[in-house]
Amino acid sequence: RLCDVVEAAGVPVGLVRAEWRDAEARVSIALAKQARGQGIGVAAVSALAAKSRKELGVPVVALIKADNVRSQKMFERAGFHFIGERAEPPCYAYAYR
Repeated sequence: RLCDVVEAAGVPVGLVRAEWRDAEARVSIALAKQARGQGIGVAAVSALAAKSRKELGVPVVALIKADNVRSQKMFERAGFHFIGERAEPPCYAYAYR
């Protein structure tokens, strides 16, 4: 597992992580409301996805709820693209380019 604290102006505002599961690294992020919409999440996810690919050597994906359009767009800005739906858990899958 790779995990980084997300900071804004030296203050922790979230956590980004990649967990190796089913022959892939699954990236996720939790970000405080006040830190959203500023590009902080995009930068953190992009950096960890690149690090995960390099260190783990496996495909890097994000599993996002179908109704979470804001998160889908954030992952797209971070270099991910839609690859399809997954049944378990029910969500959309995005892969890092």
